[in-house]
Amino acid sequence: MATEEVRFKNRMKELLEQSRYTNSYIFSDFLSSLEQSYVREVGDAKTIQFWGGFDDAERVMARFGNPEDFGYEIDYPIQILRIAPSVDKFAEQLGHRDFLGALVHLGLDRSVLGDILIAESGEAYVFVAERMTEFIKESLIRVRHTSVLCEEAKTLPKEAAPKRELRSLVVASERIDGIVSKLFGMSRTEAKSAFLRQEVFRNGRLCTNTSVFLDQNDVVTVRHKGKFVYLGANRKTKKGNERVDVELYVS
Repeated sequence: MATEEVRFKNRMKELLEQSRYTNSYIFSDFLSSLEQSYVREVGDAKTIQFWGGFDDAERVMARFGNPEDFGYEIDYPIQILRIAPSVDKFAEQLGHRDFLGALVHLGLDRSVLGDILIAESGEAYVFVAERMTEFIKESLIRVRHTSVLCEEAKTLPKEAAPKRELRSLVVASERIDGIVSKLFGMSRTEAKSAFLRQEVFRNGRLCTNTSVFLDQNDVVTVRHKGKFVYLGANRKTKKGNERVDVELYVS
């Protein structure tokens, strides 16, 4: 096991023990898919919950603590920031990479930044660790060559929320590697490499077994490719293949 992985897991175990000892909630910063998988090895769903500010968030915080034991709930320290051009007339067409680059250029660590969602209007909604709110609002004045305004938002507007599209695929079986390969236009070799590079996650856990058969409503994430919900097989083709349905998350 890699030293970095061991250190991370030990740190998460410390946070869980600290929560138990102090009888209070403790939060991590935003976690990548791989980090979330590691955290799930530390405790169960009662002692560790995840939230990224909205349903289906990819980057989430872990909350250590059991509501049944504590007898109360507490909000996650997450703030939504709306970033929009100061003057629409002179605004460039900006994408996820542009907004992320501008935020990282401020000296921010990726761990204090959650998902970045772009609305059809071009404005971005960024989920950030609450403690960084004022710094970002005061410091972020430009994205590429576009002057921007940064303000707090109470909710995520519907038009900026992730959307899902139904896709039907013909595959040899319900094995995860075949579905990933077909959906994302990858060769079997490319798909296998994604598993070996620890880029495939099933229901929030790292998946390295290419021969796993998916169950209905499994959520699969492939880094750098996308995320989908498996809806199941609906019928066999004349050649004996499976016709399966998935819902692919789209921007």
